[in-house]
Amino acid sequence: MDNLKEHAEEFCERIEFLLCPLGMNNQGSIFSESKVEYYLNICCKLRDTGKLDSSQCHTMDLFHFTNSMIQLAKAIEFDPCLGWYEWKSNGDVSGLLELLYLGLGYALIYEDDASEFDNSSDFLHSDSTTAMAAVARMKVSSFRSAISASNITLSSIKTDQSDDEVIAFVKSRRGFKPLDIYDGDATQDNYKIEYLGNNVTAKFLARTLIGRAKGRNITTEQLCYSVGLCSKNELAKKIVLPENATSIAKLLSLDIHAYMFCLEQIELEREKVIIAKKYKQLLDIPPNIVVSDIKSDSDLITPDEFIELVKTVGSIHPLYTINKKLVGMKLNTGQELGVDISTSKSLTFWLNAINKDSVLEPFIKAEYAFISEQTSKYGRHSALRKYSQLAYEPVIKLSLKTVGDARKILNHLKLFS
Repeated sequence: MDNLKEHAEEFCERIEFLLCPLGMNNQGSIFSESKVEYYLNICCKLRDTGKLDSSQCHTMDLFHFTNSMIQLAKAIEFDPCLGWYEWKSNGDVSGLLELLYLGLGYALIYEDDASEFDNSSDFLHSDSTTAMAAVARMKVSSFRSAISASNITLSSIKTDQSDDEVIAFVKSRRGFKPLDIYDGDATQDNYKIEYLGNNVTAKFLARTLIGRAKGRNITTEQLCYSVGLCSKNELAKKIVLPENATSIAKLLSLDIHAYMFCLEQIELEREKVIIAKKYKQLLDIPPNIVVSDIKSDSDLITPDEFIELVKTVGSIHPLYTINKKLVGMKLNTGQELGVDISTSKSLTFWLNAINKDSVLEPFIKAEYAFISEQTSKYGRHSALRKYSQLAYEPVIKLSLKTVGDARKILNHLKLFS
């Protein structure tokens, strides 16, 4: 551990050096002021024994620490601008990285939330194989060869099936030490759970309670009986229900107020997620007020305001995909419009020339004749290609200035009901 500690200290010194331009106070030390040494000692214990004391650290903490450290170490070691080797002649962090990958591998295998994070993160996925090899106590090259020989595709490690296959393979290796999560405080009476923090999940709390029961020699059958279950299949869900709080607190000698507070925080976090989704969905509800309700006919109109006005008698074109210069729209009558949104200072839009008449004439800025699909020079806005009425047929380009102009044209096209 001494050599590892030296490497960790050098690593933290390098981080401090990089943070100096950002105004970090050099009087402190990342190594001494943070929990780097604390977590590294936990990783060392994991390496030697496969044991994790949940009262000191749980698997999600381990995941966040090891993943963050690995990304920093890789950046410092391999980036030519940050070059670890240019800064320290003995800056070999391979031992430190190996220990961190071991901790990361255990977290990915045993923490459900970490596995979900892995499934959505390409940068973490690139480290998964190395982490799994570290937990299996194998060299990465040997691990890849053995995985390949077992017909497991590492490139699809993110899928549930192949992920389970890789984990099963790791657990079958001779060097693998199963993770033994125990609660160092489980034998205490009047057990307080404030250390879990405000971000604990229901899954982790359930594991903590079941682990505490095990540490106090309380059988699974006794736990099931206390929450009204005949089998342990639903125990992890039932044990954290608020209606069972007093029974569980009495059985496990929990500090009831601390336990209630923890359950309350879990429920509040769950509600926050539901509320956030609800308000995100509200963004899709169009406003009932359009530009003509708040502006007079003589006021200038912007492309965004015109689009909202057209939505009252039409909609965004089904073929439209995100484009920063033009929005395709389809009116209730079937006519297609191409609205220029590249500037907010003026309004121009394209319409099929079949609509041309004396009312539209004053607003026509340009006219485009029929064009063949084989013609090399397109000659009109390239974003019009996907709309059948505007792509190659004769079209007119109109320029509007005021709300009154827009209302006049839309009324003329008989779009308002």
